Amino acid sequence: MPKALPVTHTDDLHQRAGATLGGALERAAAAVAASDFTRAATAAQQLAQYAQHLQTAVVRDALAAGADWWQLGEHLGLHPQAAYEQHRGAAEGLRPPAQQRPQLAVVCTAGLLAEHDQVAEHGVDLDDLGDDHSLTQDPTVARLRAAAELLDEVHGRVMPETRDAVGGAP
Repeated sequence: MPKALPVTHTDDLHQRAGATLGGALERAAAAVAASDFTRAATAAQQLAQYAQHLQTAVVRDALAAGADWWQLGEHLGLHPQAAYEQHRGAAEGLRPPAQQRPQLAVVCTAGLLAEHDQVAEHGVDLDDLGDDHSLTQDPTVARLRAAAELLDEVHGRVMPETRDAVGGAP
């Protein structure tokens, strides 16, 4: 597990915003007690904005400590690619998850069925995984399927190096 650096973005945010956040909680509680739900909602929105800043600070600190997108995805409850898409602007020069751990990367192809030869060493058809498989919910897979549906043919493939990881059969 990566170790945080001595100076962190998270601590900086805490130093700058700690009192403000406590004040927002107090304002929300007082506003609700006074039935001023507009003021309470404004305080809640301020807290939500700071929560997003906090998540970005934590991601920046984790990246600075050496975490990769696979670890961040696990911490955030996201697929590594989704974590990358959401936070890739958090620091300069970040490599996508497929470059960080190529042995775990999923390579998707799509196109006309007649142009694809499904050979075992080329992967597993996404349709063999079933609609309830988490990979079918991946944004890239969803975009590929949507494009293929425009052609009235859906075809996707998971490369062999990830076949075992996703539970598909050759």
